[in-house]
Amino acid sequence: ERLQEERNNADRAHVGQGSWETLKSAGVALWLRDKQELGKLVEEAARTTFRETRDPDQAALLYAAIGKIAILQGLYRTCNKSKQAEFFSRDFSQETNQTAACKNAFVLLSQHRYSMAATFFILGGKVKDAIEICIQQLEDIQLAIMLYKMLGETSVGIGEAIDEFL
Repeated sequence: ERLQEERNNADRAHVGQGSWETLKSAGVALWLRDKQELGKLVEEAARTTFRETRDPDQAALLYAAIGKIAILQGLYRTCNKSKQAEFFSRDFSQETNQTAACKNAFVLLSQHRYSMAATFFILGGKVKDAIEICIQQLEDIQLAIMLYKMLGETSVGIGEAIDEFL
C-alpha cells in the first residue's frame, strides 16, 4: 500500500519525464523510499539529461548511481570519445581498476569537475567520497541522499557524511 502511495506521489509530481533538477524540485530523493522506483526515475533523468545536452559527462553521475556503466560506455562511444568508452568498459570489481578510477577522481577534483569526480569515486568503490562531493562541492543534499539510497548499504561511513552536513 505504501509503495502504491509513493507511485501515486511520483505520478502527481510528473517527475518521470524530467532531468535531475525536476526530480530535485519535487523532492523525490527525500520522500521516495522504494529503491527500484527511485532507480527508474534517476535513469529517466539521466536519459533526459543526455538527450538535452548530448554530453555523457552530464549524465555520468546519474548512470553511475544506478550502476548503468555499460550504458555510459555506449554513450561515450556514440559521441566518439573512445578513450572514455574504453575506460568505462573496465571491470570495476577488480581492485586495480578501482584504484585507477580513484586516481582519475582526484585529477578531476583538482580540475573542479566535481560531478565527474564523484562518478569516478563511485566506480572506485568510494561512495562516501562521492557523497561528500555532492554535499560540499555541488551543494546538493538531495543528490547525496539519492546516492545514499541507491548505493549506501554497500558502503561504510556514509551516514556520518550526511549527518555531518545536517
